[in-house]
Amino acid sequence: MAAQPAGYTLEQLTVYRDAPGFNNPLAMQMKAVAVKLGDADMRAVAACLATVR
Repeated sequence: MAAQPAGYTLEQLTVYRDAPGFNNPLAMQMKAVAVKLGDADMRAVAACLATVR
């Protein structure tokens, strides 16, 4: 996830949050985290991860 463009990470977090469910246990772990984040939190996480090299 490091160094991904912020827009991409934000889009992916939104997908994890809004999807009804996944068959993959790792995706379900991502969903469990994403549902706890508000829009501002998602933007902040995406911006931070975009700077990690």
